[in-house]
Amino acid sequence: MGCGQVAEIRRTLQCVALFAFAAVLGAAGCSQSRGAPAAVRGDWPMYQLHADHNAVVPRARFSPKWTFDAGAKINGGLAIADDTMYLDTLAGDVVALDLATGKQRWKTHFDNMVMTTPVLADGRVVVGTGRNAQAEGSGAFAYANDSPNALALWGRPEGDHVVALDAATGAKVWSYRTIGEDMPSPAAIAGKIVFANGDQHAYALDAATGQAVWRTDLNGVSTMASALIANADTVVVSVCRDFAGKSETDALNVTTGRIVWRSLGGNCDSSPTSDGKRIYLGGVQGATTSYGYGGRSTINVVDARTGRRLWTFADGGAGPYTAVGSSERAIAGVWDGAYYQSFPTSNAMVALDAAGHLLWRTKTMAPVKMSAVSTGGRLYFGDTAGLFYIVDTRDGHLVQTKIFDQPFATAPPIVDGQSLFVADGSTVHAIPLEVRGR
Repeated sequence: MGCGQVAEIRRTLQCVALFAFAAVLGAAGCSQSRGAPAAVRGDWPMYQLHADHNAVVPRARFSPKWTFDAGAKINGGLAIADDTMYLDTLAGDVVALDLATGKQRWKTHFDNMVMTTPVLADGRVVVGTGRNAQAEGSGAFAYANDSPNALALWGRPEGDHVVALDAATGAKVWSYRTIGEDMPSPAAIAGKIVFANGDQHAYALDAATGQAVWRTDLNGVSTMASALIANADTVVVSVCRDFAGKSETDALNVTTGRIVWRSLGGNCDSSPTSDGKRIYLGGVQGATTSYGYGGRSTINVVDARTGRRLWTFADGGAGPYTAVGSSERAIAGVWDGAYYQSFPTSNAMVALDAAGHLLWRTKTMAPVKMSAVSTGGRLYFGDTAGLFYIVDTRDGHLVQTKIFDQPFATAPPIVDGQSLFVADGSTVHAIPLEVRGR
């Protein structure tokens, strides 16, 4: 985006005109990602629903409008099953809302923050707790491997938990304790709950009982990188070996926990994304810049079957890591015919084709620390200045912006029917999208 568009954003901040979302929606109300399976009612198996992370749910004649204040910051992803939305908060609450009205159905409280995407399978909601900080004296607990490059444990001395709740009532069904924090969103696949976490391991739990099925040593920690279901047999996770940019992504067999392939790239803050053939790994390089602690955003793309690197794209400039909204340094991308990736260290959103060619680059006023959602030729996302953007996916030009009260953090938007659902601070907004031609 050029200087003129930056000026346009500034003028938007100064005006008091009412804002109306505008989107070109498909005949059924929403476009669906190429190659993405239809949403299974009652299930939300991973972060942003599909492997392409484009959380668009087709639903005819459905456009609710409401706001709900959860009373504490929402950093985890939203999830929808049938007529219910599920969310969690940094105050330790997991909440179920009526999707049509925004009214609370139940709330369950935990003793630590919750910021995973609530994963839904077989009538249960699965979340993980975690403090997202390196535990003091954690070297005594770091038992995954003896690598001198491996990070020490991330968690708290008393440990954390992955917990399953009854989706209808919020009652606890089972709980599994780990030494490290369990902030990365798990994946529900083949009757198992699979996740990587802060104690340098990947786990599979029996989805019905919470009993451990397998545990696999990893070469680092996963702090916020949600697990990706690559196919019916494979889950992919990303870890950090250190915070100077040494990261690794591992593909694990769902049945055995065996590592199928390992590939350098990705980041412990960023979930891998897949278009079915390729896996896109958003990451960062470096630990210091002229601004201080920071780096340069990167994208590594690997073959989904073998992990072989296909191409790399690196941002031209470097910038600082900020803690506004979240300390997340790398963001999960979105595939919808092109790959859309935020570069939070340079305040930009980029689009690339499957071969790694840059299609466009759009400047934002502040870092974008959430994944976007794409529908009807429009890309939707918010930044840590509180600006929410609508961008044309063809060329990246700015269609419209709206200023919100709080910085947008890591909770990405969802489109269900003809409404967009997005969390800003402690508040969830259901906003009808305006269909052209009405």
